[in-house]
Amino acid sequence: MHSISARLSGDLSFRLAKTDICTHNLHTYPAKFIPQLAQELINTFSKPGDRIADIFAGSGTTNLEAMRLGRYSLALDVNPVASLLTRAKTALVEPAILSEAIETVTTNSLRLSLTSGIDTEVVQTALEGKNVEKLKYWFPECNVIHLSLLLSEINQVGDEDLRDILLLIFSSSLKLSSHWLGWSVKPQRDRRPEEPEDTDLIDPKVRYRRKVPYSADVFAKRAREVLKRYVASVPQLNRQIAYRPPVVCADLLNYQLGTICYDAVITSPPYLTSYEYADLHQLTAYWLFNTQTVDEFQKLGFIGTKRQSDIYKETLVTSPSLDKLRSIMKAGTQRNVEQYFSSMQFSFSQV
Repeated sequence: MHSISARLSGDLSFRLAKTDICTHNLHTYPAKFIPQLAQELINTFSKPGDRIADIFAGSGTTNLEAMRLGRYSLALDVNPVASLLTRAKTALVEPAILSEAIETVTTNSLRLSLTSGIDTEVVQTALEGKNVEKLKYWFPECNVIHLSLLLSEINQVGDEDLRDILLLIFSSSLKLSSHWLGWSVKPQRDRRPEEPEDTDLIDPKVRYRRKVPYSADVFAKRAREVLKRYVASVPQLNRQIAYRPPVVCADLLNYQLGTICYDAVITSPPYLTSYEYADLHQLTAYWLFNTQTVDEFQKLGFIGTKRQSDIYKETLVTSPSLDKLRSIMKAGTQRNVEQYFSSMQFSFSQV
């Protein structure tokens, strides 16, 4: 680590850095690289035209920066939400076409939702295959109706890049359109009392539930924000089209990287049980991938989760710190720790 850090220059905290550059930060994602750190690593450990692999790509920060800096790269992640974000952030769509598509899906879905109930045929068709009870738990019924019709309109868009950007906007609108407790990163339903309509009954000492906005309004606002960023970013992305990364949604533990030689692996590994990605992205999973339960989503193979079952005994890591932890951990916790470190060691040995 000393030899690596010696090659890096300056203050790597980037405290004053502006992180919402280009198409970064269009969608929340936990514990991601900031672009400036990815830039520093790419410039230090590769040269223009080199190939970079990000084997835990997340929302594609490394891959977008590699594209901007003239490096080829691979984006690999087991999370389909992550793969969608990376595809959308590196997508190449003319702003005028994106603006027209936003207008079309917004107008059509809103027109249908204003005349449809949850039991009407058009809504039931749009909800086919989804866990409607979960959606009703998280969203007001009016938003379930609108979001189902909006997603149906988006899925009819033929151009893949255009559809991916619209799906990113859709996904980024879900938390605000739901009963998710506003200040909580982890999934908690807002169970505070609802504010009385009669202002005389409002108690100033009570913290009332956030009023969930209509999903059509949330989507429209997010769409304006995303469109503005694409207008500013498209010229640069078009210049770097040759470096647009392939995006692979797969479990590294069961995926063969092939015979391509990479000049650097620049990645931010998953955390040890700190972030249950399946839990945090469940709203998107319910809507976009017809996931029925969080448990089902976890079985994709997220490293660092309780559902990740394999232990590669030949790669078990030994160190004074881990040995000390093993002596004090409970059996269940120890198994989770062993799973994580053995999986990570196996992953890097494969690479």
